[in-house]
Amino acid sequence: MKLSNKSIIKQLNKYKFYHKIKINNDIYTKGNEGLIKFQKIPLKILKKYNLKNKKVLDIGCRDGLFSFEAEKLGAKEILGIDNDLSLGATKFLIPFFKSKVKMKKMNLYNLNKLEKKFDLIIFYGVLYHLRYPFWALKIIKDSLNPNGKLLLETAIYILGDKKIPLLYCPFDKDNPYDKTSCTFYNEIGLIQTLSSLGLKVKNITYSVAPRNFLKRIFLKKPYPIRRATFECALDNKQNKYLGDYWNQFHINHTKKNIFKK
Repeated sequence: MKLSNKSIIKQLNKYKFYHKIKINNDIYTKGNEGLIKFQKIPLKILKKYNLKNKKVLDIGCRDGLFSFEAEKLGAKEILGIDNDLSLGATKFLIPFFKSKVKMKKMNLYNLNKLEKKFDLIIFYGVLYHLRYPFWALKIIKDSLNPNGKLLLETAIYILGDKKIPLLYCPFDKDNPYDKTSCTFYNEIGLIQTLSSLGLKVKNITYSVAPRNFLKRIFLKKPYPIRRATFECALDNKQNKYLGDYWNQFHINHTKKNIFKK
């Protein structure tokens, strides 16, 4: 039975939403309006990919904005995981859309328990919250199929010497976001971290600067953070010796020329 707009709104009002998702021509979920400008670029990038018959993983899926988009793009299997699963998505949106998207309450550090590989992993707006970023990226890389792709959106530290790879780890008063945000790579730092794990960055797209960024420029007080989306693929040319070393096969440390490819 088709629900009236009044009935839909009544159902939506039972839940809190993070994403603003279109229900029909008249109704959207009441997501965080302030985040829409940051979601436009990642959403546009996702739409570039042909996902027909692909397996997609959406890490930190929240209400499923990107999961539902992957479904529209033809993905045959979409799994969204989140520590704080959206009841609005699982109880209303998925049944309402008659969607095949599946959502599971799971921490990304437990991804290996799925024993599954994916053709595309969406990793938007999560990295800068993580206390163990290197381990998280390693787990994600290991969850990709041989021709798999990773779409990673995060907050990037933009101050200082851009040629030096950095990981900025603020806390309390120095934090440009909130206290849950503790991992801000600069661009070259993230590129090299991904490279060390066997992921090659194909393209980087920065989102529109926020108001506080522009305001600080005017006041000559630089704001340290910008948002960017990294399009990545597995790199078959990763240094095998280093890969083995970081995977605890330390016997390579005694070999000659271990740093040569």
